[in-house]
Amino acid sequence: MTKSNKLIYFKINSLIYIAELLKIQIKTAENVSDDGSIHFRTKYTPNNRKNITKKYTKDDIDYFILYSLELDECYMVPIEDITTSSFYIRIKTSKNKQNKNIHFREDYLLENILCVETLHGGPK
Repeated sequence: MTKSNKLIYFKINSLIYIAELLKIQIKTAENVSDDGSIHFRTKYTPNNRKNITKKYTKDDIDYFILYSLELDECYMVPIEDITTSSFYIRIKTSKNKQNKNIHFREDYLLENILCVETLHGGPK
């Protein structure tokens, strides 16, 4: 196995695979809010300091993986989509039907982004 930047090259049974290493931060959301969205914070507390928080940057991570306990679903959010210290994924249509600057569930659902069936032997 060799490493070049963020790419890993490895050989299994005479086949050469190329994989990209990604830095991922996993977050959990417990409930869908009354407005039909799930929310997670995109900041952290460095060195367990009580009153100091820092926002994750491209230098820290490539993606957030958000797991919704209530829906039993995972979402993959690229760090480039994060513009504030919180991120909301819209599960249900908003009452005012707003579409602009809304992060819809389907756009971030992990199984829509990755080929999950290859990981689990078949689609859900």
